[in-house]
Amino acid sequence: MNKKAQYEIRKTIVWAFVMSVITVSVFAFALQINSFQKNISKVPNQMEAEFTAWRFINSPDCLAYQGKDRIHPGIIEYQKFTEKNLRRCYPSINKKEYQFGLKLSNENKEITTHKYYLNNRDFTLYKSVLIRKGDKVYPETLEIAVQVKT
Repeated sequence: MNKKAQYEIRKTIVWAFVMSVITVSVFAFALQINSFQKNISKVPNQMEAEFTAWRFINSPDCLAYQGKDRIHPGIIEYQKFTEKNLRRCYPSINKKEYQFGLKLSNENKEITTHKYYLNNRDFTLYKSVLIRKGDKVYPETLEIAVQVKT
């Protein structure tokens, strides 16, 4: 075999190796970018649960008091503080992310979503709210126990 043919064969093998290394490098870089994007846009569980929990206090479909002309966010109507109402407000049967247990500290009354397991909380949120019971309005602490399902 002549030297020119050997040189061409070596050149082809080197370029095949170089192209393989470049291809692997491009795929590794793409995977790194994808991983970085997922990590940078990840919302912490506590923040996401906090946003979901605001629904209980601020929505008239949940626990918030609704007067004749407006909704009063942060004021919980005591008659609405039932498991039936909570489960209608937050139908957790098909939801896998979060389960909630709500408790009024001074009233010693607790309601839970469908798949909430007692004494198995991941973290607890505390909200200062007002309770409307008949014509009386008084301050209370709403304890929201959160379970994160993975």
